[in-house]
Amino acid sequence: MEKSSYTIEELRASVEEGTRQIECGQYYTDAQVDRMLELHHRQLA
Repeated sequence: MEKSSYTIEELRASVEEGTRQIECGQYYTDAQVDRMLELHHRQLA
């Protein structure tokens, strides 16, 4: 089994932060993120 570069505490904190964002309604699906990045790149071009 490969060793993760993250500690258990870091992973737990990451999950907790993600949960907090979802509870606050501050989350995007992968598709939404991809679209935002695509639009951003178009504006830069």
